[in-house]
Amino acid sequence: MFELGQHVPRQRDLREAAKPYMNDLREATGYSVHLAVLDGDSVVYLDVLRSPAAPPLPIQMGGRWPAHGTGIGKAILAYSSDGIVNDILAGGLARISRRTIDTPGRFIKELSRIRERGVSFDLEESRAGVVCAAAPVFDTNGEVVGGLSVSGWHNKINLDQAAAAVRTAALALSRELGRAS
Repeated sequence: MFELGQHVPRQRDLREAAKPYMNDLREATGYSVHLAVLDGDSVVYLDVLRSPAAPPLPIQMGGRWPAHGTGIGKAILAYSSDGIVNDILAGGLARISRRTIDTPGRFIKELSRIRERGVSFDLEESRAGVVCAAAPVFDTNGEVVGGLSVSGWHNKINLDQAAAAVRTAALALSRELGRAS
């Protein structure tokens, strides 16, 4: 219980710092915006700003989703330690949809591509018809502490624009977190 309690102030600070960036991101893109952190093999959503133009997702604040099958989870995992990634792989990459990356080799290659681009994509890997762009958020020490994502319908969202917007917001939030410490 003590260990769990130690994470609460940090997550509350992250959520409060992220709020203006999330609002701007939703306004700029017109899509739903998510803030999440890694917890074991799942991401936990600290905040969700819904948009009427985006798909109604079963994600809610405090909800969990398998990290390997989400854009936001992959963005966080791409910058996590080898030990954390190996734990995810050891637990198996369960299929969430028919497009979920479920083989270790492909998953490792995907994490490498994410590090090259600075942004992650979920191309209907977590839910049919839904895509997202996500980027990691770092603390003052350069450690990944969470991620931001924008999600929308696969046939309506411009992923290149969404990726640029979410990456910019995540970088700005990371700078803000660096100033706050």
